[in-house]
Amino acid sequence: MTQTYTTEFFNQHADGSLRSARAILPAVFAILPARSVVDIGCGQGVWLQAARELGAREVVGVDGDHVDRRTLAIDERDFVACPLDGDFVKPVAARGRKRFDVAMCLEVAEHLPYRAAPALVERLTRLSDVVLFSAAVPFQSGTHHVNEQWPEFWALQFKTRGYACFDYLRWQFWGRADIDWWYAQNLLLFVRDKTPMASRLPASARQDGRGLSVVHPENYLFQILYTYRPHRASARIEELEDLRRLQAAWRDPAAQAPHLMAVERAAAAPAHARDVFPHTRTQMASPEAECSRRSQAEQRVAALEAEVADLRARLDGTVRTASLGSRREES
Repeated sequence: MTQTYTTEFFNQHADGSLRSARAILPAVFAILPARSVVDIGCGQGVWLQAARELGAREVVGVDGDHVDRRTLAIDERDFVACPLDGDFVKPVAARGRKRFDVAMCLEVAEHLPYRAAPALVERLTRLSDVVLFSAAVPFQSGTHHVNEQWPEFWALQFKTRGYACFDYLRWQFWGRADIDWWYAQNLLLFVRDKTPMASRLPASARQDGRGLSVVHPENYLFQILYTYRPHRASARIEELEDLRRLQAAWRDPAAQAPHLMAVERAAAAPAHARDVFPHTRTQMASPEAECSRRSQAEQRVAALEAEVADLRARLDGTVRTASLGSRREES
């Protein structure tokens, strides 16, 4: 990743993440017992800490070198420093284990470029038959979000790798105040099809073509009450069309992830353009701040207009005085 995440950034999320992990992972491990767990984009490793508490004997956390080792919730020896848009599978495998009972990648994919999405999913599937996954939806907002996508986008990426989508966790935790809402909104389980692990999961939880895109009320209220998207008008047509393309592809058993209008328009735009993906989804402004700036600008314009009017009046007076003096001299 090119963005550096500070210790303060991780500390702000650590308590909520650990609380969420301690609530969610028992529901996963009750059906899919896990002795070995790898977390891609682990941050300080609090989800692995919760996995340890539930009996996982081997945990490996992978994240960028920016993570302060002194803040880790796991042993530093269990941490692998590697860029997440690189091949993190190799340094993990070099430690001696190539496959894990469960791989996790939680609220990470949106931080990586769009072009990195297929490779990220491919590498996750090389690590485990079970992938616990969540990623920010469009307009969710957050630090350095560059590829917010609807869950159908990710489900299609996993489907091409032979993984089925199971959606039973979100509804267990949807209304709980002790769960960070982004996990309740985005958490899905992808399991390699026709494996013993897949057979353990309830058939009713399998999402073959059923809709996956939902928005949590807390996300909705945050967007309505706090945010403003300066480039929203540029994205209106493509956002609706892209959602429909993804939903149609997800309903089609033979389809793969479709081309997205937003991405195509961004690719054709000048490099400096900001009214294109991902900026249309991520660039925000405060309505109150915009109104305040406009009010200040209007006041400044009014003051300048008054100053100009005063100067004109003075100039007119000076011209009249000079003209009167000139006529007196002539007479």
